[in-house]
Amino acid sequence: MDTINATEIYNPTTLAQIKDYVIPNGYFNDKAFNMYVFYDSDNIAFDGEANILNTFSAIKSDLVEGPLPVHLIGHNFNLANTFRNSSSNDEELCEHVTRDEEDEDFNAETHGDYIVDTAAQPAFINSNPDTDDDFDELTCEYIGLGQDCQESDYEIFTEDVRNFMSYTHDNSLCLNFFSIGQYIRIREAVEYDPQGRYDLARGSLSSLYDPYKGVYTATGGVILAPTFQPGFDYEFLDCGPEGAYPLPSDFGDTSFSYTENGNPYYFDKDISASQFSTITHSNKFTIRINQLNQRPEKCWNKNNQPIFGLITQFNDGVFNTNVTLSAQDSLQINNSQMIENLNPGLYSIHKTFDNGSTEENVILKNNQ
Repeated sequence: MDTINATEIYNPTTLAQIKDYVIPNGYFNDKAFNMYVFYDSDNIAFDGEANILNTFSAIKSDLVEGPLPVHLIGHNFNLANTFRNSSSNDEELCEHVTRDEEDEDFNAETHGDYIVDTAAQPAFINSNPDTDDDFDELTCEYIGLGQDCQESDYEIFTEDVRNFMSYTHDNSLCLNFFSIGQYIRIREAVEYDPQGRYDLARGSLSSLYDPYKGVYTATGGVILAPTFQPGFDYEFLDCGPEGAYPLPSDFGDTSFSYTENGNPYYFDKDISASQFSTITHSNKFTIRINQLNQRPEKCWNKNNQPIFGLITQFNDGVFNTNVTLSAQDSLQINNSQMIENLNPGLYSIHKTFDNGSTEENVILKNNQ
């Protein structure tokens, strides 16, 4: 998150003025969704505002920790307010209560927020006190007596009160819901984007995850795998002798085989985060993340590589006790450039494997 201190040079009052300032001054990332938080917001004419079908929004600082940011991003993804045009008595604008598609008054697909599975409803925080259009903030149930422009009583359910695109109070704990129709509309906004509004911000599913939290490291001569990320189903498949790599090899970079119906082991996405922290990448296994329907990757075999080593340099160029010792961890001793990186001289390279066996080689490196 970048912080912009523009208090002394700019004092916006509208979203358009904010946009006119941040874009030409380099405060807009066209590869991301941009939400601007204003800490000195006395002159801002809105609590929060967003551009429909765009990647731009702004919000007052005291509302950042509530549900309003989600509401604004919803607008970015082409979601309208669920109460859109509810205050109008114009039949060309007003959404009717009925959800019976055979009813001649049915218009939910073309009026209001254009989404059938969100109820026609008022803007709760702007409701007419005479009609008592309100909701119970403890149960999130509608307790009002409002009507649509045809004077039909509203049929508003708890999920409608909870909807992020409704107008409950800004600090309401009720807001935690999107409907299936809204999810479809978000997907349509991304997939059918003829003006390319999301092109630069668009990523792949893989951009939402990292199969590992951390990197493979060597401690005390032993390679340690990082922990895995909750929210995905991991399947570990046997890649047997093909996993002859000192560090996990990405599929596509190196060819290897694996056994689809061998002896796999699994970790389900619904296990606790603490359990995920105990998952390790077992030797001679490859990893598949089931949500990605991918070929397995990260095959390795740590047993056929030394786990630590020792390089002895004979400083006089002959075997005597004038030596320099250099301990090597598993990453260093397995480095394919290790010998090439040595200075000319006489060396003994000692390797220790995790089964207790050892190997020693004498290297005389010349100036060539």
